[in-house]
Amino acid sequence: MAQLFSLGINATSNLKDKNMDKITRYEWHGSWLILLLLFFLGITIPVAVVYFMTNLLKIETQVADSTKLSEFLESRK
Repeated sequence: MAQLFSLGINATSNLKDKNMDKITRYEWHGSWLILLLLFFLGITIPVAVVYFMTNLLKIETQVADSTKLSEFLESRK
C-alpha cells in the first residue's frame, strides 16, 4: 500500500514539473433579462452588480501550448 501511495505522489509531482501554460476564461451564467431589469430600475444597480458577480464563473485550464490553442480558437471564427 505504501508503494502505491508513493507512486501517486511521484505521478503528481511529475505533472507539476512540466511547464504548462494557464489559461483563464470567464463565463457568465445568469439571465440577461433579470440583469437588464435590475440596471434599468436605477435604484437596484448595486443589486445588479452583485447578481452579475455571483453568476460569473472563472475557469482556469492548464494546456501544454497556449499559442496552438489561441490559433485554433481564432481560426474557428
